[in-house]
Amino acid sequence: MYYGSGDYSVEIDDRALAHVKVAMLSLLRAGHSFAFSHPRPATQGGGRETLWVSPSVELRFRFRGSRPPRISADWLRLIIESADSPVGMRLVPEPQTGGVLPRLDVEVGTPTRSKGRPSVSSQSSRGSSQSGGSHVPKS
Repeated sequence: MYYGSGDYSVEIDDRALAHVKVAMLSLLRAGHSFAFSHPRPATQGGGRETLWVSPSVELRFRFRGSRPPRISADWLRLIIESADSPVGMRLVPEPQTGGVLPRLDVEVGTPTRSKGRPSVSSQSSRGSSQSGGSHVPKS
């Protein structure tokens, strides 16, 4: 993930990055700004870092693989909910549950709001009349 107009990047594996991307874009589309906290690798000095993410900040998501992974509705929900915490959004561990959303490059839905934040469910959005490039899970 690239942050801002420069070359600053945060390394996140493809499966986790796909979830962070959907969570961030869902919040940004709803007009929210939030902090994103992540650990820094030892090769970059270690520790943790927090970025401020707002609709005016450029984000780019670069994936190593060409196939989008299936999105876990339960994991996505936890990541979105973490944005309301004092430390901000973070990549929480993936729960071992079965709520999987359809591939988001095919299925399109719309975010809903819960506690002021978009939320997701594991229901398919097949048959949605929405068009365009938005890839947000439907509730």
